[in-house]
Amino acid sequence: MVSVLQNERNRQLAHSGPHIEVHPEHSLRTSTRVWSWVVPWPPPGKKLPAVMTTHLEGRVMSTCVDVYDLRRGLLKRDEDLISKLFTLDPVITLRELDYAMRGSGIQQVPWAWMEEPIPPVRHTQWLVELDRRLRRRIGWAQQRAADLHVLREAYRAGDLSLVLGAAVSMAAKMPGWKDLVVGILDLALSYRQRLIERAQRSSVVSHKGKIYLRDDSQDPECFVDERIPPLTSDLQSLLEKTREALKRSENYDDQLLLEAAEVAQQVLGEDLIAEVRGFEYQSRTLYRTKVHPAITRMIHLPGHPGTLTPRVWSIVTCNFDDLVEQTLRKAGHSFTVQLSRKGEMGGLWGGDRAQPSAVDILHVHGFAPNSSEWLTFPFWETDLVFTARQYEIQYGSDSTFTRKVHESFLVNSPVLIIGSSLTDSTP
Repeated sequence: MVSVLQNERNRQLAHSGPHIEVHPEHSLRTSTRVWSWVVPWPPPGKKLPAVMTTHLEGRVMSTCVDVYDLRRGLLKRDEDLISKLFTLDPVITLRELDYAMRGSGIQQVPWAWMEEPIPPVRHTQWLVELDRRLRRRIGWAQQRAADLHVLREAYRAGDLSLVLGAAVSMAAKMPGWKDLVVGILDLALSYRQRLIERAQRSSVVSHKGKIYLRDDSQDPECFVDERIPPLTSDLQSLLEKTREALKRSENYDDQLLLEAAEVAQQVLGEDLIAEVRGFEYQSRTLYRTKVHPAITRMIHLPGHPGTLTPRVWSIVTCNFDDLVEQTLRKAGHSFTVQLSRKGEMGGLWGGDRAQPSAVDILHVHGFAPNSSEWLTFPFWETDLVFTARQYEIQYGSDSTFTRKVHESFLVNSPVLIIGSSLTDSTP
């Protein structure tokens, strides 16, 4: 799906409209849609006016900085020249630095312009450090202006991605990570008793992905005992101590939550995702927020080749829930959902199949939707990032779905992060 979306964006790049001149052979961002370096490179030695203009979607932006000189300075690592141009226009300089860092990161740089080419990794590191040094010279307001400039251009060109953190769902009264872990520990402690109650109500009992049929003559408690041994005293004590420690603690780190979730999974096994779904949706009243409709208003179908449509083209979410998907459905949008299933990338379709997908939603920490109609495979095959071991699996290898998303989407296009404190102790 990633390559399909990139190819679609490259086709639009090749059929750019009359307001945009793009020369892919000189662009720092040819793998993204169109707005990378929106004016072509001039022949060496060509003189340019003191004030130049660039066009994007009919808008004209004026700057006293010679953008071509700035780009040459970035390629030739001429810090004196860049510093002088930064003094003239910090916003435009930081914007060009963003394009250069992204282009170098995906190795789409016109290396021929360099007098002494260096490995892409070293050039990217130099650009990142230069960006940090320049930002320290100006105040927050100018830094924010430059970042907003980049985000606005990305959105207008249909090249913006969103990253959604926990606060987006918490605004609708979904549990935060600590509350979710404590709730799952409670469910783990009551798990066996709830299975007995289930067996009393029905002759069909599911446990860890398996279906068991109880004969009417069998005692429900004995039936469960034969298949699910009671908790050992050590595990019971560990669950209770971990739960109480979390409830009392105001200062806790992510590793403690991951380890606590690991304890709960020892009891729940493959039923963990079903318990997460139950705790998120069945034990609370959810509220409508302004956030989800606002995100939906940024979703539009891509335009015809040769046109640009202001839109968000992908959403990367760390949340398990399907609140975004529910809002998109109500708005009449079709979309695709990408997730990790048994270590492999899996895709789901949402909405009317007769319509093209308006956005790609990537659940990098797993997907536990409210409705079972979503999944065409068993819930327990979905890979969650909830326990310490699950975290190590998804972030420990470059080949996992979560790492691939981080490396491709967060480098390939500008992202707007919503609802994240950015204070996680884990990388």
